[in-house]
Amino acid sequence: MNNLKISDDRINGIDYLRAICSVFVVVWHMKGGGQSLLWSKDRLLEHTFTVSDFLNYHILLLAVPTFIFISNFLYAFKGPSREALTKRLKRLLILVTFWPITFIFIKRGGINGFHNIIPRSIDWFVVFVLTAGYTAYYFFVSLIICLLITHFVIRMKSRFQVIGFVLSVIILTFLPEAAKITGIYKLSCYWNPLNFIPFSFAAIFFAKRLDYIRSRGTILLAISIILCAIFSVFEWKYYVDVGLFDVQAFAIPAYTRTSIVCGVFVLAIIAFNHSIRPNAVVKFMSKYSLALYCLHLFFMEPTTRLVTRLTQNNIVITYGSIIFLILFSYITAMVLGNYLKEKVLF
Repeated sequence: MNNLKISDDRINGIDYLRAICSVFVVVWHMKGGGQSLLWSKDRLLEHTFTVSDFLNYHILLLAVPTFIFISNFLYAFKGPSREALTKRLKRLLILVTFWPITFIFIKRGGINGFHNIIPRSIDWFVVFVLTAGYTAYYFFVSLIICLLITHFVIRMKSRFQVIGFVLSVIILTFLPEAAKITGIYKLSCYWNPLNFIPFSFAAIFFAKRLDYIRSRGTILLAISIILCAIFSVFEWKYYVDVGLFDVQAFAIPAYTRTSIVCGVFVLAIIAFNHSIRPNAVVKFMSKYSLALYCLHLFFMEPTTRLVTRLTQNNIVITYGSIIFLILFSYITAMVLGNYLKEKVLF
């Protein structure tokens, strides 16, 4: 989602990642992947793995981690510096301030919306900050944390970077069990920044060894797919937990899963293939990926109401709404581009 421009044809595939993952976010929020009994607290015991589960939890939910990986990869690839860090942090602080405030004001009742979410305890304040005011813009908070980790870790020796990655993945793997034991299900909630720490280390590894990864793409892709499948089987067996309904709408961790890390590796290895060349449409979608992420949340309900007036077919309503939502967001972004700073939309 970060639109840092680097003239290097080895990373042309990043445009595809931005474009595809921004659409994934919209499809996820509009429930375009369908819903299984994993969304039903009363019928959870009847749940069996479905195509919908695969699409939702192994495809669509790759979007946010992939965006975090891309942003940190580009930062590491270009070469970190104090000036670059300051510039990136300023932009992220603008994003994490502007969009939550705008969303709460427009979608949650104006001034009353702010009053309803004022933190009233230390715990509440921590969650308030990490979730960017209980909005989908928590992404920017986690991105800031990961960026800081990338900035400082990239200067360490390789063995410490490897150790850091392994530890972060181990923590990620055991967080759902820790949540069960303690009853603190926020430990494996979608907005927990610990979900995304492995991508700081992974971004450094890819940035420093890009040519090696490209030359070993086939074998690394196969390994990543196999590991993704193995971890997925483990997660569906042990991570499904009714307690997660206390913090989210479904009964498996969204991002507190090692299979997600492997899935992002799969996308990245494919994207860095030398044959990847983005066309004009992909470049357009890549440019407006941040805008789509930020703006679609404002149009979800109006778009669905509009399409519902035209048809009563649920499938047409769902996917027609998704198409119109994406188009409305792009058009709005192009219009607002004349009035808002580039740092807010692109």
